[in-house]
Amino acid sequence: MNIKFKFVICVLLLLFPVKGFAETIYDQPYLGEFPDFFRERFSALALKQKAANNLATIVQQSDLIILAESEKISEAAESNDRITIYDTNVKILEILKGESTDKFLNLKFEASATSIENGSKHIFFLKRIKDNIKVLKASFIFPRGQGYDNYMRIFGAYDCSEDIGIDVINYLGNSTFPIDLDERLAKEYLSESWGKMYSSVHMASAISPVFGVPVLKMAVSVKDRKRFDIDLYGIAAYSLAVQQKHDYWQTILENIPSFEGNGRVAESVAFDLAATFGNEKIVPVIKDVVFKKPELAVSAAFALSKIKGKEAKSLIEFWLKDTELSKREEIISNGWQQRKTNFSTLFREALKKMEVTKEQ
Repeated sequence: MNIKFKFVICVLLLLFPVKGFAETIYDQPYLGEFPDFFRERFSALALKQKAANNLATIVQQSDLIILAESEKISEAAESNDRITIYDTNVKILEILKGESTDKFLNLKFEASATSIENGSKHIFFLKRIKDNIKVLKASFIFPRGQGYDNYMRIFGAYDCSEDIGIDVINYLGNSTFPIDLDERLAKEYLSESWGKMYSSVHMASAISPVFGVPVLKMAVSVKDRKRFDIDLYGIAAYSLAVQQKHDYWQTILENIPSFEGNGRVAESVAFDLAATFGNEKIVPVIKDVVFKKPELAVSAAFALSKIKGKEAKSLIEFWLKDTELSKREEIISNGWQQRKTNFSTLFREALKKMEVTKEQ
């Protein structure tokens, strides 16, 4: 690769940073909202939209959920270079939700694995639309043997334990209460398998608040960089935040992950959730967090500016009068330039924003 070509690539990366770099380039406090580039992925409202399409929603939308075995499977004409669509007759082995007098169904579905063949088993999430049956989701169950006993795929290409996956679906579809589900889900999260860890957070989010809270708390309190994923963090933090419980807010705000090379996205996620779903009851939690970690004071102040109320305003004013805290500095970027700014200036901006919001 010649020097000129390398230079062009560097310029393009600077001008058009890809989403994969998002968590490494956002390195400033929460200032009341995310820049456009981050808002669609990390804001509280973006996390809310993601949660609206989780496993619980798919189960709720399904009229019929079945465990079935494929027969006469073939690739459908709708397939393309990116997506493989299968056309198959399936034999119903078990009904997990709904009712059906049929023993066989003809279905078209998007592949969730590469080893699908005659005899392959899936859990199909089905919706009846007039005289047709639409497959909302197909979750591949790995054949027993060859080291794949008790494996399935509910979330993309990530594996999870079959028994836990089916128990979660049964709970969501039939309100059955599986034995020791939280303990088994926690074990799944703590396993060495990234797929199991990933799937466990998604399942915990779908079944909270009745189940799943221990896994969600672990996901927002992670201390091992290798186990941290910003998207999983967002899912878990949102699922706890919407419950609006004091100890959940403590868990989120007291354990904000900070890893070298990961920027401060998690910090902004946590405080944007506090700003969006919090109320004056969490002001004491925020006060305690900043007392222990004064470097979070600016993010906390802008969250308080959106929470509003006398206690929130008084706390920002209290920090403003703290000379040691106020003289600390943050590096703030507008996307093109960076500037060092005293905490005191940023506290005043937060108070001003609070007043503007109040007038509106």
